[in-house]
Amino acid sequence: MEPVSIVIGGGVTGQVAVGSHVEQSVRDETGISESDARSLDALFDRFGREVDARTPAAKAADGRSRVGQLKEAITGERPNGGRIAALTRWFAEASPGLGRAFAEVMSDPLVRKVLAAGARDLAGAVEAGLDR
Repeated sequence: MEPVSIVIGGGVTGQVAVGSHVEQSVRDETGISESDARSLDALFDRFGREVDARTPAAKAADGRSRVGQLKEAITGERPNGGRIAALTRWFAEASPGLGRAFAEVMSDPLVRKVLAAGARDLAGAVEAGLDR
């Protein structure tokens, strides 16, 4: 009998077995393309302009810096939920008028994709640690 190989991508969980002498592999294809990266850059640039326009002058420079921190907390090697939460509070306190713009960033499909991939990576790391 010939060996069977199957590749599974996307947000799939669980197990699949096909044929005899089964080799299983799971490939997570949640990485972002160059086009997606440019779209994320544009999203954070727009948010930065909103921060500039809606944040009091005394907090404007700090606001711009925090836009960069938010981008890094979301798109870094592993999303940083604690940092995202702290920045959420800062933006809400610095300028209540930023709520809609912040919500647009956090609900953007690419941001959600990156955060979901990070959550899956974290869950996988926890599961691997529990299997030891």
